[in-house]
Parts: sequence; C-alpha cells; structure tokens
Amino acid sequence: MAARRKDIDTAKKSKRVAAKRTTNVVRQVKTKKTQAGEISVPYFASSGEKKGNVSLPNEIFGQKPNKQLLAQAVRVYLSNQRSAKAKTKGRGEVSRTTKKVYRQKGTGGARHGARSAPIYVGGGIAHGPRGIENYELSLPRSMRKRALISALSAKAQMGAVAVVDLDKIGTKTGKLAKIIKQIGMSGPVVVYHANKDLYRAARNIDEASFVTTSEVNTYQVMAGQSLILTKDAIADLNVRFAEKEKK
Repeated sequence: MAARRKDIDTAKKSKRVAAKRTTNVVRQVKTKKTQAGEISVPYFASSGEKKGNVSLPNEIFGQKPNKQLLAQAVRVYLSNQRSAKAKTKGRGEVSRTTKKVYRQKGTGGARHGARSAPIYVGGGIAHGPRGIENYELSLPRSMRKRALISALSAKAQMGAVAVVDLDKIGTKTGKLAKIIKQIGMSGPVVVYHANKDLYRAARNIDEASFVTTSEVNTYQVMAGQSLILTKDAIADLNVRFAEKEKK
C-alpha cells in the first residue's frame, strides 16, 4: 500500500516540480521595449581578457520578450523530457481475496464486494498512474523560433550576454575552464559553432553548459544564469533563423 501511494506521490511531485521550474525560468524575464539598432555586449579574447564591445543583431537579440510564449516553450520542453515511471495496481491486480466481505442483504451495512476494492486499505488504487501515460507535447516551428528569439533577447536585456573568441582553444579542458572563470559570468550557457576540439575540451566542465547553435533551445537559454556566445555562433544563429524564414 505504501509503495502504491509512493508512486502516486511521485507522479504528483513531478508535475509540481515541472510547473515550479517553468515559473522560475520565466519569472526572471523583464519585458521592455528596445530601441531600433544593435545590442552591444562585452567581447573577450581567447585569453579571457576583455577587448571592448561587439554588436549583436537586433532581429535576434533586440526583440521584446513574450513571457507567455516562453512559458509555453519551457513547459513543452520539460513535458517532453518526462517519462511515465509511476505505476499503481488496480483492484484486479492487488493480492487480496476476492471473497465477498459479507452477504448482500440483512446486515444493515452498505453493499460491498471484495476487499480489493479501492475503498479498503490494501485495495487497488482508483484512477492512479498506469505507467503508460504519454506526456509528449509539440510546438509549431514558428512558435519555437519566436520563443528562442524571446529568450535570447531577454538575456541581452538583462545584461547577461557576452561574446568570446574560442576558435583556437584546442582540446585542453583546463585552458577552457580558466577562460570561463576569467570572464566572471556565473552559471553560463555557452553556445558555440560545431567544433570537435571545443566539444572535447568542454566535456568535463561542470561550471558551464555547452550547446551547439543547431541544438540550442529556449529552455537551455533561460535555465542558465548567463549566456556566452562564440563569434561563429552569432553567424550561425543568423543563418539558422534566415533559413526558417525562407521555409
């Protein structure tokens, strides 16, 4: 009985956690109108030293964030990561006698069947999780695009975006970790152009999350405290959104 109740509590808890994560991710967004033009963010060399500022395209980083769309995109992503693990037993699956509790008439009590009924302690669970639930959700391509632009714009407006030159970083994890530390941005998500050397160097760094421009999504951008872009990543994002517009 305790195990079955634990399964139900686990299913309910996973729903609450997903909802809380969605709220926490979107709550940090401050919507405001941006002026026409380009967004200026700090630029760091491969040594980790600041070398001035660079401009980001306004079409991607200068739009007004849509909090409702961000919340929807985050919810869809988290729901698609969820799997049906909780499983409870119904009245036909529990190990209880199927003998009738007492005769149908003449006792003055309510009519009952077997003690495997959900009303009894140790009986089956009514309407509990079955382990076959499908939590998959979908979001149209145009909405995914607008949600990602909203996420990138929100980070830029919060002053949590930087550009760094990691083209010639090599495969040394220690060198890459030192650069990330020198930049001084907490909990960063590093978006980079597909690069085998950078991928190898980043595999063992826990202080930051690394994702390629072709795989980055709204949740990853919003879940990080800050956003670091490589020079090639900006060009890749321009191409990525331009291709989607043509389609």
